[in-house]
Formats: sequence, structure tokens, C-alpha cells
Amino acid sequence: EKEYKTASKYFSVGLINQERLFEDNVVTTTYKISNDDIIVYRGWMLKPQLYDRLVTYVEKNGGQMFTNLSEYEYTHLIPNWVKDNSNHVKPKWTIDLSDKSIIKFLEEFNGAVTIKDFVKSRKYEWDETFYIPDISDTKNALRVIHNFINRQGSELIGGLVIRDFIELKNIGRHPKSHTPIFEEYRVFYIGNKPLVVINYWNDRKINLSTEDKKVIMNAPKEVKAKFY
Repeated sequence: EKEYKTASKYFSVGLINQERLFEDNVVTTTYKISNDDIIVYRGWMLKPQLYDRLVTYVEKNGGQMFTNLSEYEYTHLIPNWVKDNSNHVKPKWTIDLSDKSIIKFLEEFNGAVTIKDFVKSRKYEWDETFYIPDISDTKNALRVIHNFINRQGSELIGGLVIRDFIELKNIGRHPKSHTPIFEEYRVFYIGNKPLVVINYWNDRKINLSTEDKKVIMNAPKEVKAKFY
């Protein structure tokens, strides 16, 4: 509500009926779109097919999404954008979720890893569905992976993604899940230039090194989207 009121001071805003969108695949909004309106979606992450419905709705009413469907899919699904960006931990993925395939897949890694699907992780269930401390412990690795797949259920998107775990600066525990949290900054880009950097876990002054700033400036060079 606070964010909505703040945004309404600077932009024309409206609300999407989330239940109808998620349950009935129908777009309804309190905002009446006019010809040539440029629309920015701010809300829960949408599966590409739902975002496509939103794009179709906006265009039928004479508007245009600032982020089109191809840009959304590109930045939403990890295999799409990872090949064009060298400033990250290289992930590997598989769409074959059989135990035989997964066990073979695990052989490509050493040490600690984390897992997710093409969009989301379940990091707040740290030891149960996200973090594998030693990939050579096949029994435990499969336990964590099976938990993740089963709990994602129909919400699992694409396949299984595995990345090497990098030991970052630990700043404590999450107040609700009690899982570890690390110093984390989120950067929003527009026109491939940084728009804002947010300290995700607290409001302390952002303290970035020269190397950090270099990574932030270089990251978007190949990203095929206007806003992300």
C-alpha cells in the first residue's frame, strides 16, 4: 500500500486482480489503459504464459508494455541470459529430472552447491531444498533435490539448475526462517545503465569497492532488455 501511494504521486497507477490472473488466467485491472500508454508491471513474478496474457491485454486496449514478452522471457529464465553475462557464477542445468540423469549431472560438480529451477529457489528452506554442502554425498544430494522438486510441484519452471556455492559475507540469520543471509545488493538497470542500487537486507549506506562498481557497470552490456 505504501509503495502504491508513493508511485501514484508520480505516475498513473492501477491494480491487477491477482486471484483472477493466477487462478483463471484472466487480466482485470482498475486502471483504464489509453492509446499509447506505456505500462510497467510491478508485482509477483509471472510465468511467461501469464505475462503474455498481460501483454495481449495491454495491446488490445491500445497500450504497450515497456518490457515486451521476448525481453521478459530473456531476463526471467536463467538459461537465456546467463550465456551473455560473464560476471556471475556459471550455472549448469538439466531438464531431465530422472534420478539417473541427476546423478550423472552431479558428477560435473565438486564441493558445496545450491539448486533452483529456471526462475526460483527455495533458499528459505536452506538445508532441505536449497543448499548441498558436499555434492559427493549422493544420498543427501538426492534428498535435497527430491525435496525441491516435490515442493515446487506444478510451480517448477524449466528444469533443475545447479551452481557452485560461493562463501559470501554472512550478516546473520533470517528473522523468520533462521536461514543464513549474506550481504546482498540488487541493481536495477534501464537502457543498460544502472538506475539504482539497493542494499537488500538493511538500510545501511552502500559500500561498494572499485571492483564491485566495475562489475555493476559491465554486467548489462549483452543483456537484451531495456529494464531489468
